[in-house]
Amino acid sequence: MTPLERTAATQTTAPVAIVPPGQGLALTDFDVQVIVKASAESTLGAFTVLECTLAPGKSGPPLHRHLLACETYQVLEGELTLRMGKRTVIAGPGSLAFVPAGVAHAFSNQSDGTVRFLAIIAPGGYESYLQERAKLQAERGVPLLADVAQELAERYDIEMA
Repeated sequence: MTPLERTAATQTTAPVAIVPPGQGLALTDFDVQVIVKASAESTLGAFTVLECTLAPGKSGPPLHRHLLACETYQVLEGELTLRMGKRTVIAGPGSLAFVPAGVAHAFSNQSDGTVRFLAIIAPGGYESYLQERAKLQAERGVPLLADVAQELAERYDIEMA
């Protein structure tokens, strides 16, 4: 099936959704406050959209890569410091950064203000990792033991760089 045929086939089965401001499943990802705006379930596995807020001086996940997934960051407010491979950039409002599969990346907020951005991960499913990690942390404590964290990350296409 070609991408066009797949799109035509799913147009009749994918639900239409509008997620109002402040609505969606709230999770955390290290120091990042996350609201799931579109889950893998709602996009038929195609992608996940996360609205992320990061306070001044805070960081997201440590340097990592995905062998299968690509990530796109769209800065809505503030300045997001992105490390992508050997390159580090400061992305302001309206900036978009694309991280292909296999490229090590991390992000932080080195500014004095809060940064808010969208993270779009394709294919979808990253929200399942966040939910499972939160469940394990509630059961076993924070931080997770290294071997537990490693096994969980590997199951969700996350490799520490």
